[in-house]
Amino acid sequence: IHAKLYIMTFAEDDRDKGRFKHTFMENIPIPPITSSNKSIVTQIENIVEKILITKRKNSKTDTREYEKQIDELVYKLYDLTKDEIAIVENSVIPKQREK
Repeated sequence: IHAKLYIMTFAEDDRDKGRFKHTFMENIPIPPITSSNKSIVTQIENIVEKILITKRKNSKTDTREYEKQIDELVYKLYDLTKDEIAIVENSVIPKQREK
């Protein structure tokens, strides 16, 4: 699941990050893999694999660029508009910058 979208939607505060609440997870609309979005899903899988390999070599390696690529692909997968993307980005990014 898209990390920023999760935090914005389901985390009440920073303590909730990383903890999935069962009641919320049941209601997340996960698009089925179809012939029209299969290439996006494959790209996401490939980038996730790059992150895993990179982190295995050095867990402190900065993978934010890969994560940003995944974010962009998830926006495409969910067919979000520019306005919707701005809502997600602006709701989460300022909180992350404060740290």
